[in-house]
Amino acid sequence: DFHGMIFPSEDSAGISKIGKYLIDRKKENKESTLIISSGDMFQGSAVSNMSKGMVVVSVMNIIGFDAMTIGNHEFDWTIETILKYNDNNTGNGELNCKYLACNIICKDTGDLAPWAKPYEVINRGKYKIGILGMIGSNLEYDIFKPNIEGYEFTDEYKAAKKYVPILRNKEKCDIVILSIHADTQNINMKFAELDGDQKIDAIINGHTHNAYYGEYNREGCDLPYVQSGCYGKYIGYIKLVIDNKTKKIIDCDVQNIKTINTCKESSEEIENEIKKYQEYIDIANKPIGLIYDDVNRELGG
Repeated sequence: DFHGMIFPSEDSAGISKIGKYLIDRKKENKESTLIISSGDMFQGSAVSNMSKGMVVVSVMNIIGFDAMTIGNHEFDWTIETILKYNDNNTGNGELNCKYLACNIICKDTGDLAPWAKPYEVINRGKYKIGILGMIGSNLEYDIFKPNIEGYEFTDEYKAAKKYVPILRNKEKCDIVILSIHADTQNINMKFAELDGDQKIDAIINGHTHNAYYGEYNREGCDLPYVQSGCYGKYIGYIKLVIDNKTKKIIDCDVQNIKTINTCKESSEEIENEIKKYQEYIDIANKPIGLIYDDVNRELGG
């Protein structure tokens, strides 16, 4: 839930420093690191809104995101607006990873929405990692109705039971990560109970802007889950320890990293990319009026 907040604030390091931190971590462990977004990346700040999210797309490419789940605010400008960043046409801007959503269905056909991949499979070292993208089934009510005309969001649990076996059996994935734009704490325990070819190895939550993390106890290795607030305040971190002989996860760690305390260095490349949007930055910083007296009346007073 980054919401286009590219500049630092009192509790966020800003995208340049966050990006530098992520780039450095991936360089240190390029054979074992994934960077994933669970949605609501673009809409929010003035500069991102005026560029229709293009400033965030550009920086995501520099950072090297591996996957992005679609959130409800990706529909704010209509889905067609951001689909140009996933149309294989570099002339209108292109995000170097695909939008994921396995449970957005066309009402008339029952088929998966043609503009969303259900999952992404990524090779890291000797392992295949499946990233299953999903949106909360109740989030249709958080979107301007005409913008999702013809689509429905199906049950998260049923979608997981359908697609995780595909990742395990058809795609031969060693690890399956669920990236879901929804706060599914109420059903994460159900996800933890899935076993065999339905087993999920980690959950990344989103949407409610809460900051939490934990592990659900289960036989073998626990199931780590995390939601990392909003506006770049936190980076969610999940570490999976794997036995190289059995390819089984034997341990895990999960936490939220506070960016204002951890991300200290800026990225020159990201700073230069942001400068390309100076026209929008100037507009965003221009005063639109002056208030000479304290405004302390309650609304409706």
